[in-house]
Amino acid sequence: MTEEQWRAIELNDASYDGLFYYGVKTTRNVCRPSCPARRCRRDHAIAFDTLEEALSAGYRPCSRCRPDRPDWRGARAELAENAKKWIDERYTEKFSLQRLAQHLFVNASYLNRVFHESVGVTPLAYHNAARIREACRLLRESDLPITQISWKTGFSTTSHFSKVFHKLRGMTPTEYRKQANTGK
Repeated sequence: MTEEQWRAIELNDASYDGLFYYGVKTTRNVCRPSCPARRCRRDHAIAFDTLEEALSAGYRPCSRCRPDRPDWRGARAELAENAKKWIDERYTEKFSLQRLAQHLFVNASYLNRVFHESVGVTPLAYHNAARIREACRLLRESDLPITQISWKTGFSTTSHFSKVFHKLRGMTPTEYRKQANTGK
């Protein structure tokens, strides 16, 4: 292992990801240089040019940095994606950050912080946006009354639906439907 490679491991330098991998002799894990796991001792590390080389030497992919998944962006991003998927599948249900956190086996405040950092909004704001996206589709594609659209998208009252819709779209549901039907 070169000094440059060891320095990349010490600094968790993501710019070296894919250029080399390192194995930990004691655990038989192979990692990216940017792996967030606790750093091993230098004499326990061995460098590999490719992941295949490490795997054929008997090392297994690290579960923290996932070197076998090049598109993987990290545990925090994966947590946010799993939360988005859960919300998208259940947008009509009442939302509880605690329930979502329990489903994902994490602390609610940690989930809220990670979600906001990754997505740019809180889980509640994302939930409301998902409901309003579906409401917009229904307003464009159906003749359902606004009250029914409100219920179908998980709002318990039409006034709350209208308030959230106006906040996110800048107009009332009725104005949106008129605009969508006139092609503006």
